Amino acid sequence: VKHISTEIAVMYLGEVVENGITESIFSNPQHNYTKTLLQSIPHSDPKGREERKEQRLKLERFSM
Repeated sequence: VKHISTEIAVMYLGEVVENGITESIFSNPQHNYTKTLLQSIPHSDPKGREERKEQRLKLERFSM
């Protein structure tokens, strides 16, 4: 959405909870639902990937 639109609206439970210029919404979300949505976007951060891999390995060892 960020790369193909200039304005967006965020809906929660059938209601528009936030709308505006795309860059503004992405850089400074106001509604908690918008913040949660943006936090769920996967990032290709190599450091973060390594940290997640370590967490998975710990969980695998724990479950054995």
